[in-house]
Amino acid sequence: MPSSDLMKANLEARILQVLSEFDLPQDGVRIGTTFGGRSVLMQISASAAARDPGEGRTECERDCLAVLRAASGPLTRAKIREALEASGRIWGESTVATALADLVSDGVLENSRKRGGYYLPGLNDRAA
Repeated sequence: MPSSDLMKANLEARILQVLSEFDLPQDGVRIGTTFGGRSVLMQISASAAARDPGEGRTECERDCLAVLRAASGPLTRAKIREALEASGRIWGESTVATALADLVSDGVLENSRKRGGYYLPGLNDRAA
């Protein structure tokens, strides 16, 4: 009998092969069944990277995302607030801080002191 790691790798490869044959809906699929006396639950959903980053976001979060999309590189929280205010979007410090923390927590943004602040991975993640 194959090792547990080998079995998992083979199972994953077969599942991915089968899934590649289907055009899955963006809102995901959840499948529950039994097999060989075992319960099987599979949930397939769009990854954070594949979802619209503005979907289900607060207005402040959407504003912060718009600022970062327009930026040429990472921005500090203070610079994001300055850009928001310059565009007429006035948000309190704690509101912006919470919005940015939620976006980082959800994997939409990254924050790095080394790179100089918040950035959208793949868009403005150039090294500082």
